[in-house]
Amino acid sequence: KESSIYELIFVIPHSEGHPPLWSLILYPLARSGLGYEVCMKSLMVVISSINAALILWKSPFPALVKALLPFTYFIFYQYGAIARPYGLMIMAMLLAAVTYHDKDKKPWHHVLSLIYLCLTSAYGIVIAGSIAIVWVIEIWSRQNIKEWVKSFIKDKRFIPLLVLLITGLLLIYMIIPDKGVYVGSASADNNFFVRL
Repeated sequence: KESSIYELIFVIPHSEGHPPLWSLILYPLARSGLGYEVCMKSLMVVISSINAALILWKSPFPALVKALLPFTYFIFYQYGAIARPYGLMIMAMLLAAVTYHDKDKKPWHHVLSLIYLCLTSAYGIVIAGSIAIVWVIEIWSRQNIKEWVKSFIKDKRFIPLLVLLITGLLLIYMIIPDKGVYVGSASADNNFFVRL
């Protein structure tokens, strides 16, 4: 509530270790004067409703999974009732699942869902990066290495994957703890690689 937009984007992520998306979503709610309970519960109802709708009507899961998943502990309660950015991460993973089947035909749709996943949390960066690595290996496995190197730069998936890589690296840089932040060592002089 008391932080500026500049602090939310460039200062606080170095202390929290998470990208600023959640803080930026909370910023107008915190400044609205409506109170914590109303704002947070309303936000979580919206996020949970979107997640449930994605599961029920868009997800590629079997019917039984679609019927049960919205009522599991994490989807229904932990990331639905308790206000956390992980509800956004669930939404991003669901969007990635929805766009996965057409990822080679419409790479931007899938990459945008992975970028959104990166923006949700540090865990999201790792998950999105892992999905992208598997995707690149799938592309690579269809050709020999020489053909792949020559053709991949011209491939319609190259630019979206490059944008995802750049976004992920920028977000990692954005959330690297400052030197004074405790990262496994009591020393305030943690070097860059320890903080990374």
